[in-house]
Amino acid sequence: MDNRRRHPRQQSLISAHVRYGKRIYEGTIVDISEDGCFVATAAPIERDTAIQLRFRHPRTEEMVKSRAVVARRVRPGAGRLGLGLRLIDTLGRLEPAAGSPHASTSGTRPHPGFDSRVGTRAASGAGSARRPGGGQKRRQAKVGDRRGAANEDTDRVDAGRRRVRIQQAGGVPTMGVLLNMSERGFSAASERAPPVGKPFRLEIDLEDSRKITMAAKCTWRSDVPGGLRSFGGALLQFSTHEAAVAWADLLTALRR
Repeated sequence: MDNRRRHPRQQSLISAHVRYGKRIYEGTIVDISEDGCFVATAAPIERDTAIQLRFRHPRTEEMVKSRAVVARRVRPGAGRLGLGLRLIDTLGRLEPAAGSPHASTSGTRPHPGFDSRVGTRAASGAGSARRPGGGQKRRQAKVGDRRGAANEDTDRVDAGRRRVRIQQAGGVPTMGVLLNMSERGFSAASERAPPVGKPFRLEIDLEDSRKITMAAKCTWRSDVPGGLRSFGGALLQFSTHEAAVAWADLLTALRR
């Protein structure tokens, strides 16, 4: 497949959501070109399927949506788990021309309906509820829900690559970056990602001198050779009530 590519791929680490029908799956774009990318995700979508991809444009830093087609699917045990996508709306089409009112056919601003209206499995006291009139309101978040985050946990917010410390049982702390987060889980990246199914500790130092410390469990991991390895974490328990409040405050600030 590589020798048929018209545009070279560049390594990346971009949080993304894959939408297929009424289901939305979390993922990370680990390489991208003008008309294609590879998304590390557990989404069970077959080849030649049309999907929609939402991600932050690598050149403009704007949230964009692209129609795409699955060119290949890598299944568990066959290499890095994920989807190779052909972008119908290429990066050039998604990049607005200076001063042009018709810059992009797909839009460069996040659409509120893409995040959490469909395909979500709401936790008790978390997620979104539809009003009878068609609108939405966010229910009070239950921070620290022990059931953790599934792949359908789409109520995520971009965490801006905030630096974190990750410590596995019996190991020394290692640095990483927080990619996105919600009331139930998060995605992060580190040179030493935790094994899938194993618990670990995550620490975040906030600007107001507060610290968030929590226990989490790795739900998926992208074993891309070299560089940072992205992984998903489900929240298990905060170390203190103050840590839970600080996590909720950080979410609120990022969603503004």
